[in-house]
Amino acid sequence: GSPIPRPSAAAGDQATMETDLQLLVAAIRGAAERTQVPRYRSPWLPALGEKIALDAVPAVQGEPRPGDPTGRLPAIPFGLEDLPEIQTQAPLVLDLEHGSHLLVAGAPRSGRTTALRTIAGSIAVRTSSRDVHLYVLDCGNAAMLPLADLPHCGAVVSRDQVDRTDRLLTVLINEIGRRQVLLAQDGYGSLAEQRAAAPPEERLPCLVFLLDRWEGFMASFDELDGGRLTQNVLRILREGPSVGLRAVIAGDRSALIGRLPAA
Repeated sequence: GSPIPRPSAAAGDQATMETDLQLLVAAIRGAAERTQVPRYRSPWLPALGEKIALDAVPAVQGEPRPGDPTGRLPAIPFGLEDLPEIQTQAPLVLDLEHGSHLLVAGAPRSGRTTALRTIAGSIAVRTSSRDVHLYVLDCGNAAMLPLADLPHCGAVVSRDQVDRTDRLLTVLINEIGRRQVLLAQDGYGSLAEQRAAAPPEERLPCLVFLLDRWEGFMASFDELDGGRLTQNVLRILREGPSVGLRAVIAGDRSALIGRLPAA
């Protein structure tokens, strides 16, 4: 029935005191080391690093090499994704053959433009300029302009070049129409079928359209000429996948609502 004596404040900070739980854990660890019990496998993989070089992303197994004689196009890795449910980390890829468009959303300085530049660099490393053509619309701070030096790149247009922006979108729409006719005439259902059946000199290249800062595009062109340029982009998104055009669009949260994600 006697009360348990409490330690006085002079006994020291309780945060630094050794507890029964700490003694128990230390004893278990010491016993495991003496009996050479192996360390148990962690239920999760190590965390992803702050920066991951493109060369550090593991290759996708079974992907064709540049200039593959079958006409197949490799998947384009541009990141590493963590999948804790299945305890694995796999390459994050843009599927040029069987995938669709990609939307990269985030706040300013969250890496949206870096993602687009990484995709362009990965395309240049892993494909031939005869197999993939790149077109860029830069509505940001001109960070995409260096991509014009890539042999795959047909044009890099900034948002202050209104006439060039109009021409670029018109060229892409016209090319979509031309390919729809060609594929229908020969009975192909997709670009992958055409590339697999046609001789190398007649294979159609895949088209990749990069648009940086959707919110900048909307601010500059949504009300221009009754929104015609915005409608042209949405048409490219709707009709492009069936003829081998893949679009990658980066923007803020406004890109996740409205007409863009529906297309």
